[in-house]
Amino acid sequence: MPNQPNVGDTLQIRVVTYTSTQIGVNVLHYYVTAVSGTTPDLTTIASAFEASLYTYYKATMAAANASWRGVSCKDITPLQTLALPFVGHAGAGTAGGSGAPTQTAGLITFRTQYGGAANRGRMYLPFPAAGMVDAAGAPQAGYLTQLTLIAAALGPNLLVTGGAGTASMTQVIRRRGHPMYQDPFVFAYTVQNKFATQRRRGQYGRVNILPF
Repeated sequence: MPNQPNVGDTLQIRVVTYTSTQIGVNVLHYYVTAVSGTTPDLTTIASAFEASLYTYYKATMAAANASWRGVSCKDITPLQTLALPFVGHAGAGTAGGSGAPTQTAGLITFRTQYGGAANRGRMYLPFPAAGMVDAAGAPQAGYLTQLTLIAAALGPNLLVTGGAGTASMTQVIRRRGHPMYQDPFVFAYTVQNKFATQRRRGQYGRVNILPF
């Protein structure tokens, strides 16, 4: 079926959070390395990612102004499928207090076996609570713990079970302009102990609409 991936397909995972005026979208890519039985469909895969991430994301965001939306999954191997979302745990953040400035972001970096900027990845974690910032403006230890749990949930090697089958997949760095089968596999994550910024999420950024 069109929404069941095959070996050699690349899946795009979008993780979505939001405030009243901004959205945070983390885009990830996974290469399907093996399937068995009746392969899990894209909604099942989105659900698996959502279940593994929502608790940790929510724990970094203030309940007063930031929320978890959910995860979508689509197969971007030509021909592309529709992005199928799962929002089973949508809701407010679980950290106390108010939010830090919306352009503030935690940072996880991805490494592959190759050098060069095109073979590295970055994930900017949106909307940390103000309580996650220490007196020197750096991430609190508890915040870094949640980012470490998020990094562990990303894989890089994952097995998704659904119905009567499984799908094995490995995170890759999607390099535009290159064939998907050449995308390098991620093998390590680093949680950075400094905050980064995403200006498009800042107060001067345009008001965004949720994608699903």
